[in-house]
Amino acid sequence: MRDKIKREIIDVATVTLYFAISFGIIILIKKLLLEEYSIQFYGLSTALLGALVAAKVVILMDKTPWGDRFQGQPLVRHVAYRSLVYGLMLLFVMAAEKVYHLYHKASSLSEAVGTLFQQAHLAHFLGTFLCVWLTFVVYSAWEEIGNCMGEGELHRVFFSRKPAPDPSPETAPQSEK
Repeated sequence: MRDKIKREIIDVATVTLYFAISFGIIILIKKLLLEEYSIQFYGLSTALLGALVAAKVVILMDKTPWGDRFQGQPLVRHVAYRSLVYGLMLLFVMAAEKVYHLYHKASSLSEAVGTLFQQAHLAHFLGTFLCVWLTFVVYSAWEEIGNCMGEGELHRVFFSRKPAPDPSPETAPQSEK
């Protein structure tokens, strides 16, 4: 039981770290772009909270039948399916968050929803959506490739030192004369 809990904590921490770094980069890009217009932007806490939520959603989805829908099919199908589902969930969450903020300024929920469509800064919304969605695409691809390679193999390939080439004459390539 202790090993299972330890493994779960490591999984959640790893996925959260991935999304925290990814969302942090998105926030940094936004901050750098807005700096040119002398607009102050602070969103690190939002990025960290978003990373926790994204990690939990991804881990929970992996444990549901929805997460295995195209298992055994070509990887591109499974990655595309998961990315589509994450994208739809992301659209819903981003719209709900915007309505929530507008609701505090409006007198009713219907007015907040109406304001969302009137004031929708579509370019900003789509830019943010695409950046965040791409983090889900990369995560899905990484996970699926890792699953195909076997437990810990992808991590080993990326984070271990490459062995030095064997200089023995038997393994050296023969030059043509």
